[in-house]
Amino acid sequence: FTNNFSMGGAQSSARRLLGQLQQRGVDVRAFTIQEVQPTRGSTALKELGIPLTHLHPDLLKTPELAVREVLGAAGAAPPQAILFWNLISSYKLLLADGLPEIDIFDVSPGEMNYSALERYFQAPRPELPYRTGREYGRLLARAVVKYAREQQVAQEYFGRTTSVIPNGVE
Repeated sequence: FTNNFSMGGAQSSARRLLGQLQQRGVDVRAFTIQEVQPTRGSTALKELGIPLTHLHPDLLKTPELAVREVLGAAGAAPPQAILFWNLISSYKLLLADGLPEIDIFDVSPGEMNYSALERYFQAPRPELPYRTGREYGRLLARAVVKYAREQQVAQEYFGRTTSVIPNGVE
């Protein structure tokens, strides 16, 4: 689950990971929340035969409607795990709350992730009880960072085991 596949870097890593998992027989699918027109990244996923659902960007103002669509799809075909790949914080919290039995991995860059979450926690969704990084961290199976120097900070922030996977790793 990512904002879009239009960028390089992290989005390319997500695309490569989905492709590698699929080659190993893992049933994968992807969701985006900001992408309307096909991008090179989403086109590459479709060429690999990976199902891709674009949630319309108009839903950004009402993430609960977009998340309801995803939860419906998850109910029909429950995933074993979900990866949040640079996903908008309100979506992370709503999805993690709505999928309590699913292993969730937050794969996001350090400072950008923390600052986005902190902005969210300044005005959190009233229907959700999560108000800190540690409370959100309890919903995660694991957090993933790309630099070893970020690992300790992430573990403290989320109160959760954190893995390091550097950029460029196949």
